Amino acid sequence: MSDVPLAPVGAVWAGRHISRSQTSVFVESLQIDAVVGVYPHEKHLPQPICIDLEVLLKVEFDEDGTDQLAATLGYDWAVKQVLVVVGQAPVDLLETLAHRIADTLLGHPLADVVKLRIAKLGVIPGARVGVVLQADRGPTSETRVSL
Repeated sequence: MSDVPLAPVGAVWAGRHISRSQTSVFVESLQIDAVVGVYPHEKHLPQPICIDLEVLLKVEFDEDGTDQLAATLGYDWAVKQVLVVVGQAPVDLLETLAHRIADTLLGHPLADVVKLRIAKLGVIPGARVGVVLQADRGPTSETRVSL
């Protein structure tokens, strides 16, 4: 056991020891129905998909000592954005859906990098199939994407 004393509960954060951190907000296993696919039977019937997302923030959370929701990106906001995008016009490819979701999430002023994993459920018995995408704002305001 260490001899380093623990800070008292409620201690002031002025003496922080973290010099650099990267905060992200994540949502895992968001299961929703979506109209996505290239085959005729997929064009009109919603099918279950599972979305995992992570949004890395531009700034360290709470770096100014506040404990306010406005200092971060709310996961409820992220979920609402995903639901809006999925509810729009059907797409043929999960890649297209992933790009649309990433672009929307990067619209938040604190979002710097978006990581997505979208899986179709039940397409191949016993397996999840899908895409992984990472997108960021890049050195300019345009979005850079890696599949």
